[in-house]
Amino acid sequence: QSDRQEEREGRGQCDGRRLVPAAPAGESAPGARAPRVDRLACEVAAEVLLGLDIGLVHVHHLAGHTFDLVELAAALAIPVVLTAHDFYSACPSLNLLDDQVRFCGGTCTPGEGRCPAPDLWVDPTIPLKHDFALTWQDEWRGLLAHVSTVITPSSNTLGHLRDIYGDDLPPSRVIEHGLDVDHPAVVAHAPTEDEPIRLLLVGALNLQKGAASAVELAEQGRQRRVLVELLGELAPEFADLPVASHGPYQRERLTARLAELRPTFIGVISPWPETYCYVVSEAWANGVPVVVGPLGAPADRVREHGGGVIAASLDPSDVIDAVVVAARDEARYADLVLEARGESVRPVAAMAEDHAALYRDLTGSPHGV
Repeated sequence: QSDRQEEREGRGQCDGRRLVPAAPAGESAPGARAPRVDRLACEVAAEVLLGLDIGLVHVHHLAGHTFDLVELAAALAIPVVLTAHDFYSACPSLNLLDDQVRFCGGTCTPGEGRCPAPDLWVDPTIPLKHDFALTWQDEWRGLLAHVSTVITPSSNTLGHLRDIYGDDLPPSRVIEHGLDVDHPAVVAHAPTEDEPIRLLLVGALNLQKGAASAVELAEQGRQRRVLVELLGELAPEFADLPVASHGPYQRERLTARLAELRPTFIGVISPWPETYCYVVSEAWANGVPVVVGPLGAPADRVREHGGGVIAASLDPSDVIDAVVVAARDEARYADLVLEARGESVRPVAAMAEDHAALYRDLTGSPHGV
């Protein structure tokens, strides 16, 4: 047994108040609170942390979990890193969309209503707006005190978390996600004057990805010779959208599917500021420019690398206008295609080295753990 293990023995305790966004057993009334301890999970975590002499804990998500692991690791003087892949740390809604599907920024907007949230993790009987969301942020302020470093995939995401938590946010780093582009391709299609512009929405398409505006986007497109199509799995509530859909795809087949569909642009129309957006990476890996809204990491990535256009707003008419103006300017569109390249996508090795450097800083070990 190492000196570090002996020092930690007895310091971790599986008790206290933990919070998860679910109603207590047997209760379904709106407003039900859910302080509870997952004692078995805590005891197993303690056994793993101590038995394997864990030197660092990196949490990528706490959806479906209580706070025990983070608090236990901190009690054992084990550094904890938390990556904010979304805004779950600010609200169980995950995307900070209010009842009108508008981005709230972590501060509840006026009025009452049910904010969209993933039912898999959040009991639908618990009201979030002006209610549990406030409790949630109070609890997270306490949890963040046990976190050594917060990682975000973009500076935009970090900015929003700083707006919400201020000085309560731990030291933070931006580490952009990586994606290896093994076989870069160029499948974008520059339309002639007689051809329609093809705008393709790619990926899992649901309310949080802008599926609700797809119909109006297609209607606006028809008026200006823009063909709007879908490629990806549709959420059940949007399965019957009157928009041309080419069904789901497998990532390893995406290049082939895009080559068949020959899009002019790939669209990202999420109504919240996405924290990274792999769809942008996949578009550039295949040489297709993107059209994005003015929110979040997608817009920041276009500002930094080019390879796309930023619509003035997420209003469908503004999105279509941005597409038409760029696609009908032959020289400008050619430049966008040149900018939409795999070299603009960060490789996995670079992302991994950033993580390893952080681990070394926190543990004092040349190996990081």
